[in-house]
Amino acid sequence: MSDVAVLGGGLAGLATALILAEMGYEVVVIDDDSVPPPTLGESLEFSAPGRLSELGLDLEELVEYGLGYPKSNVFVSLVGHSDFEIWPPGWFGRAPFFCSNKALHIDRAAVDQWLRTRAGAAGVLLLADRVTGLELAGRDRIVAALTRDGRRLESRWYVDATGHRARLVGRALSVGRRLEGEQRVAYFARLSVPPWIDATLLRFWPRARGRRTWGWIIPLNRDEVSVGICVPGDEVRAERARGVGGRSLFWRYVEDIPELARLDHREIPVRSTAYQAYSHEQASGTNWVLVGDAASLVDPVASSGVAAGLRGADTAARLIDGNIRGAAGGRRRQASHHHSAVRIVSTVNSVVDRVMLNPRVWRVVGGRLAIFAAATPMLIIHAWSNRFRLHRPWALRVHRALNASVRVLTSMVGWVTGRGPGRSRSQKPNRARSSGDARVVAAKGSPVQSSQTC
Repeated sequence: MSDVAVLGGGLAGLATALILAEMGYEVVVIDDDSVPPPTLGESLEFSAPGRLSELGLDLEELVEYGLGYPKSNVFVSLVGHSDFEIWPPGWFGRAPFFCSNKALHIDRAAVDQWLRTRAGAAGVLLLADRVTGLELAGRDRIVAALTRDGRRLESRWYVDATGHRARLVGRALSVGRRLEGEQRVAYFARLSVPPWIDATLLRFWPRARGRRTWGWIIPLNRDEVSVGICVPGDEVRAERARGVGGRSLFWRYVEDIPELARLDHREIPVRSTAYQAYSHEQASGTNWVLVGDAASLVDPVASSGVAAGLRGADTAARLIDGNIRGAAGGRRRQASHHHSAVRIVSTVNSVVDRVMLNPRVWRVVGGRLAIFAAATPMLIIHAWSNRFRLHRPWALRVHRALNASVRVLTSMVGWVTGRGPGRSRSQKPNRARSSGDARVVAAKGSPVQSSQTC
């Protein structure tokens, strides 16, 4: 029996495993590495580099090892308007904001592989397998994880890091979740073109093709860029009804970008994934904890997926460590992790949906002001969570107050513009009556595969 079993080997799961292994615990990671990860790049928001540094990977090393590419700015391009930048000024790094302006772009697949190597060196057992079911006792306790290769893995604690599609523990224990924003489809590709900028470029199509469609260009290295678009689900369905496939839709948008318009894209693979931002109503239980996208899914326009995953990994590891040692403050540790892994993400999703991508806000104040109004509180929320670690009781209280203030303001904007509570809806669990006897719940979906080729 191991101390901790981590289900899924993505960034959040590997980070949790690495932290716990360095604390001295016996950790096993179950991950099906036969499925290649999506070739996505990511533009890190400003609290993420500090989190990576704590795992032993500084900004300079990321660039030196070819895992990242310098990021000098964030430019926003509104179709029909001039470009502008949203980069924190120097004074924003001082009190009371503490918002760093150091960031970079990373190659997610490469960073995940580095974490896997580092975790293995720290003593984490990496199993190339896939969890197919969970053996449960009662409503809130996991007895064992069952795998494709016939293993029955018992552990004192279980970490669900299987992503937003599988959500193994959340599904098995019928944990309720709150859907936020609208359904979207992301189309993305990795293009072999020398980057013409060393900044993140966000592009919004506010008129001809729907105000909420946006795209990104992220330099990965000196020879490649990650390019993608996020399209509302209703537009994708309408285009399919007209016979327009995802690949054609992707290139129709990308060809609006002058630097990419002349590419011969016949042989370039385009991948897609459907998603909807959400947050679970519970992030931990008797002997389990949710991290990363298995806990909550942040809208990708916020560029905070890595920060959220690493932040949740830290509080999850502290929760497990304190409970195994029998230390006092179990409820406080659970509250800290719930706030870190769920509430912050839910607030960011609220800001994105009700302000940044709200067409009525754009009509009233314009796209530039809407984006600035959304970006500023998101920067402060992440900066404070990095500066004042949430496992400290006073820091948790302060950050809760900040979080609540932002939610009140965005709710007011939602009510004024007609995007009140109707923009989110809860999926209530159907909890079956159960005795204390053990039962097996089969896993649904794949804990690794989260995208497909168009």
